This record gives sequence, C-alpha cells and structure tokens, in this order.
Amino acid sequence: MTAQNPQFLYANDFQDTAHLTVSSNNSTAFKARLFDKRPKFQHVTTGQTGSNATYVYAPGDSPSISSLIILNCNWAAFTATYNSGTAFSTAISVSGATGGDFYFEFNAVTITDITITVTATSPAGAEKRVGQIIFSRNLYTFPENASAITINPSPQQVILTLSSGRKVIYNIDTSLYQYEASLTLVAESELDNITDLLDEADINAVFFITRPDTTAGSWDGVCDHVIIENGREIRNFSGPFFGAGYDVRFVMSPAGGTP
Repeated sequence: MTAQNPQFLYANDFQDTAHLTVSSNNSTAFKARLFDKRPKFQHVTTGQTGSNATYVYAPGDSPSISSLIILNCNWAAFTATYNSGTAFSTAISVSGATGGDFYFEFNAVTITDITITVTATSPAGAEKRVGQIIFSRNLYTFPENASAITINPSPQQVILTLSSGRKVIYNIDTSLYQYEASLTLVAESELDNITDLLDEADINAVFFITRPDTTAGSWDGVCDHVIIENGREIRNFSGPFFGAGYDVRFVMSPAGGTP
C-alpha cells in the first residue's frame, strides 16, 4: 500500500507491561522503555545475537486491532501473526530491511494475542533493539476529495515579553510539534465523521500520522501522540462563488501520558 492522506489512530492498546512477554529482558523496567519515544530509550535483548527474539502481546480483553506500528528498531527480518499463528489479512513478513520504522494496516481483527518474531538484524548479528511497539486501529482518514488539507507543524515554544516590549522566543522541544489542520468544502456526510474524531480527541489522546505508508522501508516514522487543543472551528459556506460545504479547522498538541 502506498502513501495515503493523513490519518488518525486510537491510542495504543498496549498500556500495561504485564501484557507483553519478551524472550529476553522481560522485566517491567526493560519493557517500560517501549513507552518512551526518545531514541535513546529502546528495549534491547541480551544473548540473542544468534537466535530469534519474540514479543508476545496478550492484553486479556480481546480488543479490535487494525494497525501495527514499530518504531526505531534494528530489525532486518521479522513476522507478525495473531491468535496463535493466524496471518493478518495483509500478511506481515519483512526481510532484507535495514531497520527504522514500520507501519502496517490490515482488516480489523479481535485478538487474544499477537506474536512478533524477529529473525535478523541490521547490522547482522546484533542484539534486537526496538523503541516502540504500538497496537491500534483506525479512527479517521482525511477524505481523498478534500479540496484542501493543510498541516502546519511548529515546535513548542516559550515566549517571554521583556519590560522593553521585546519578545524572546525559546523552542523548548524541537521533537514535539503542534499541527494546525484545515479542510475546506467538506460535505455534510463527512462532517459527521470529523465530529466523531474531534469528540474522541477532545477527551483521549490519539495518534496522528501525517504520511502513512505501509511499504517496508518507505515510511518516515512520523507518528505523533496528540490531543485536540482549544476545541474546533466549523463554518458553513454556500453560494455560487465559493461553493457549498463546511470549513473545519483545529489544532493538535503533543499529549502526555503513555502513548
């Protein structure tokens, strides 16, 4: 599958380290690294340079899953199956990769377990490393026929106003961004879907993917944990000059907590 319009996923179903069993370094402290997006925090195996590593997710409540995201890994070859070895509708089997970030989509399934088996690394013969593993499902994809989609990332800033009136701007974290999303001439039927998205993201953090691409080695790994900030703006337009539909604008900011 090639690149799509920007999309949103529900929050990571993986919220409890007790629900993940790893073949090496299975302690809570090691698995907790999978909740931290910073590159230096990776789960790293020990003594598995020449053997396969497995990651078994068994949440216990049988959630519906349609997306798997793997970030900041050195995996060259791996597979993923669910419910004791069943292949997803789009089979997940990667070989000849050079690590990095991976995004997979498949038909939604109710799972009891997902098993990821890593058989090779890049460079070869290394311990298996991975930054994050995210199990989720699609919440909303921007419509293909939207007449305009604008995503404006900007770093988080602190603005200080001096007694002289001058403003000093500090970029406090260049790895966390705000996004301003704008859609124009949205049909009323599509507005209901957007409203559902905004209602969810007003309350719960969601994942925002600017350029989803399920081609192995092609995805840029941009997957931000966000929440809608300061509500939303929806305007209705009609007339012979400007067309008919709704303009929708909203701002997304980085969310705290477990991604």
